[in-house]
Amino acid sequence: MVVLDKSEFAEWKMKDNYYYSETKKLLDFYNKKNFEIIIINAKELLKKYQNQYLLINLVAASYSGLKKYDESVSYFEKLVNLYPNSHQAKFNLAQVYEKQNQLELAIEYYKKSISLKPDFEDAYLNLGQTQAKLNKIEDCISTLKQGLKINPRYVGFYINLSNLLIRQEKIEEAFACLKEALKQNPATAEIYMNLGLVYEKQNEFEKAIQNFEMAIKHNPRYSLINQNIAKLHELHGRYNEALKARLKFSGFIRFNINSGIRYLVENYEENTNYNK
Repeated sequence: MVVLDKSEFAEWKMKDNYYYSETKKLLDFYNKKNFEIIIINAKELLKKYQNQYLLINLVAASYSGLKKYDESVSYFEKLVNLYPNSHQAKFNLAQVYEKQNQLELAIEYYKKSISLKPDFEDAYLNLGQTQAKLNKIEDCISTLKQGLKINPRYVGFYINLSNLLIRQEKIEEAFACLKEALKQNPATAEIYMNLGLVYEKQNEFEKAIQNFEMAIKHNPRYSLINQNIAKLHELHGRYNEALKARLKFSGFIRFNINSGIRYLVENYEENTNYNK
């Protein structure tokens, strides 16, 4: 959420080395998610360096990191009022409104951010996703298509757009969208996942299985898709293949449960030894 303008930062190093060094520490804390320390120290710095963009941004973002959204909104609103031409400030405020489920306000500020920076890809993506949450499907599709005109290689636009088109049963349009996505991003698991769903709806089960398997190949976390693969094999009476897929799914679940237990045990032992 915090965007650092490095040219401005370098300028501060020449103007005020103390401000530069203290702010650099805060940015390091932000990367480590030490939000409480940032809030205390940044507020102290603001007494001397009033209305500094980066300090207010750090406080607001840290409150958001702590899920104290009312406080975060308060600081981001202050930032928007002090810096009305900052597209990033409006975008950050929209993000917090979205987290508060104030979706109409989020849409308003994503649009304001875009009006200041018409090629702001992330704002188009977030705007589209927020419109989808309010079931403004046609608005969402329009927004995502605008985003694709700005950056045809942005995989998030293709995935979200194809999700909506599949939901609307616009299968041919979803297929065309995903084929174009593959040209731009041939190693993205989500594209293969959605292609599998499209082929499944077209009753092209072999191609569906192939694409589901490609999704798993590109991202092993998609092993949950083995359930879909098993179901398709069963439809064709290929029960051995279905069993193999279900065993892979069971192994994935068992592996993750065991990993979680192992993590808890190791951390318990580490904490116990430390407390001794």
